[in-house]
Amino acid sequence: MDKTKIDKTIEEYLDNNWETMVSDLANLVSIKSVYEYSSNPDTPYGEGPRKALDKSLEIAERMGLATSNADSAMGVVDLKGASDTQLAIAENVDVVDAGENWDTEAFELTQKDGYLLGRGTASGKAALVCAMHAMNLMKESGEELPYSLRLMIGTDKETKLRDVARYKEQFGEPAFLLTSNTETPVSCGEKGMARINVKSKKAEDPQIYYMEAGKELGVIPDSTSVEMIGNASMVDSTDGAGAARKCCGSMRMASVGKSAPAWAPESGENAIGKLLICMLENGSIISLDEQHFFELVLLGIIKPDGSGYGLACKDDKLGDLSLSCSKLDVEGGGTFIATFDVRYPSTITADKIAAQLNFGFGHIGGSAELVSDIPPYLGDASSAQVQVLEKAYEETSGQLTAVGATAGDTYARMFSNAASLGLFCDGEQNPEWVGGYRCPNEGISEKAMRRGFALYVRAIAELMGTEL
Repeated sequence: MDKTKIDKTIEEYLDNNWETMVSDLANLVSIKSVYEYSSNPDTPYGEGPRKALDKSLEIAERMGLATSNADSAMGVVDLKGASDTQLAIAENVDVVDAGENWDTEAFELTQKDGYLLGRGTASGKAALVCAMHAMNLMKESGEELPYSLRLMIGTDKETKLRDVARYKEQFGEPAFLLTSNTETPVSCGEKGMARINVKSKKAEDPQIYYMEAGKELGVIPDSTSVEMIGNASMVDSTDGAGAARKCCGSMRMASVGKSAPAWAPESGENAIGKLLICMLENGSIISLDEQHFFELVLLGIIKPDGSGYGLACKDDKLGDLSLSCSKLDVEGGGTFIATFDVRYPSTITADKIAAQLNFGFGHIGGSAELVSDIPPYLGDASSAQVQVLEKAYEETSGQLTAVGATAGDTYARMFSNAASLGLFCDGEQNPEWVGGYRCPNEGISEKAMRRGFALYVRAIAELMGTEL
């Protein structure tokens, strides 16, 4: 299609189908598709993600698109083209848990003043609806596409991306894969992702016996609580932590922050850090060993570039290293484990990061263990596919852009020839009552979702004109 025809077709489709798109999104948001351990091969990542997958395939079937299932881990939606060569789009239906501090129902779509709120609206579920309806537009146009178009619907993107391996075992890789990101208009590079557990030595005379600080990996926690031996009257009121409360000879403290993606700690307020500050400012309530460990953990929270541990580094394409503490647990007997989520450039490796943390915490008897790692991904920014994605973004947004990189985790990094689009990256500031990706009150504007749909349509049309 030429540009004029595409513009007209997009507007006509939105005029006729916008309410259906919102309804489809509402149906997906209503499903709490959060990862849960499962030994059932039919629900490999829990019942919620599988239920959302089934609902998305039901929507695609309603459109008359062919559907199938990749080992219950990924849904597949196909539109046959003149060639078996495949252009693929990958989106996901799984989400991180809602957490606290929502003003609306997290798993119910709320429409308010031109905005759509609910878990998954600023990420996978809204992007998936845009992709499915873009495919439907292509089908309804009646024109045969030069390449076959496939939509892959993932169920483990927000945890470990294990759905990709199961998909590849059955189908291999497409000629080119496109997916969405939440950070930059066009990306063909992503920072490495390392998850490292730092463990304390067993504290002498431990005071803390219960701690709830971070439930979801990959997210800055917005609330924490801790219970310890002691007297609440020993604690001075400190900004950032709730008042200590005495109960049955023990004491409970809590803190409230602002959640954010782990790869953007500066955009939130880590409740773990606020709790640690309160305990350290009232040092007599915890043991010396606990103080030493918490001081080192706090160093990583207040210096998210890793400089507190001698880890600050960057490169020209992926940018700066970022580090965040997303979880802090206590084991029986006074041993603590802090989980750090590190996004790193090509100038360092996950092994070196873990070794440096092991060295630093080793001075107080602690240790560090690399739990998981996905190395940095760098694609070809000069490829014909990436160039036409830039063009599609500029035509849709009216803004000039340059190819960038992301710190988040997208499906692009799992395929050999791929890129991602900032589907809802329109540069507009949302009202304070609209939260971002993985945050309370997560939402996007209706305008942004309409533009995201248009961007996917233009991107597909442009990519179909390249040599795959």
